[in-house]
Amino acid sequence: MFHSLICWVARKIKGIPLLQVYSDDFYGLNKADDFTFYLPYKKHLPMNQYRLLCLWDELGIPHKEKKQVSGAPLVIIGIEVDPNRLTFTLPAASRDLLLSEIAKFCLRRLKKVRAKATGSSSFPLKKWQRLAGWLNWSFNVYPHLRPCLNNVYHKIGGKEQGEELIYVNNEIRADLVWAADHISKSDGVHLIQSFYWPLESACLTIYCDASLTGMGFWLPDENVGYHSPIPPNFIPHNLPARDWILPYETLCVLSALQHAADNLPMIRESDSRIVIFTDSNNTVDIFSSMRCQPLYNPILRHATDILLTSRLQLRVVHVPGEMNIMADLLSRGQLMDALTRNPNLTIHPFEPPPVWLGWTGC
Repeated sequence: MFHSLICWVARKIKGIPLLQVYSDDFYGLNKADDFTFYLPYKKHLPMNQYRLLCLWDELGIPHKEKKQVSGAPLVIIGIEVDPNRLTFTLPAASRDLLLSEIAKFCLRRLKKVRAKATGSSSFPLKKWQRLAGWLNWSFNVYPHLRPCLNNVYHKIGGKEQGEELIYVNNEIRADLVWAADHISKSDGVHLIQSFYWPLESACLTIYCDASLTGMGFWLPDENVGYHSPIPPNFIPHNLPARDWILPYETLCVLSALQHAADNLPMIRESDSRIVIFTDSNNTVDIFSSMRCQPLYNPILRHATDILLTSRLQLRVVHVPGEMNIMADLLSRGQLMDALTRNPNLTIHPFEPPPVWLGWTGC
């Protein structure tokens, strides 16, 4: 509260623009050529930093020269911020430490008799929690990688003993390898992109729906519809029939996203926004939070791969069923009814992405 009050005084009373505070770390922006001489340190400082230090001197707040840093890029609360490239990234040393920790969980246990990996490593619960916390912090820079923890949370959920050993299974190992691969290639978050933007600014709008027999999506601007039956091997056999619809709904949204990535030309980042409407609230929650039960994680991972490769920006939004009639008819295979309702509609078949091939043991 104290530092928040000081920040308020600096901004409202002293007029220091763009000043922020996190805990006891103050930071802000300054033009590269706007410097002035600060006598106590006997050196030139950015004007806004100079004004903040003068305020601290006026209020009697102690400060040390070695902690008053400036430049571009600059590490702020452990994140490298480049105001000129508009990016957040992890410093190379922090990224390498994180990748090293992930690698420990991805290694298989070696049997002494055979010089090959055959078993599964185990770690105390507190080390799992440490890894989850570390990855959660990294999501400030890698927000799309949240699916890598869905299986981890499922694995450690309900456990309380810090020294309890928990084994790494193949699903978790695959998720962590996937995340590490993206982290090693990522250049961080581009601030000119936003996760929340007006729906009317989208360059492409798609309506999706699924039934127990098929999936369909409709592009209203082009008046083109797509239909696919449910892949026969996709049915999650250990789920009761009443729960089958959600996997189909999520696969349909993924199919629509894949279609957008495959068919949109190379576009500017400002024109890369895709809105997908669905009447499934659970599907909206999954794609908005990037959190799900392990069953759906392959779909989220595949969607993330598409977004990171294509640099598309996606929003999945709920629409009432009565406003999703075209996609509903397409999903049920009622193509003649769709054409009767919309005579100028063009209908094509589509093939869903084969993510279900990895759903062994569903």
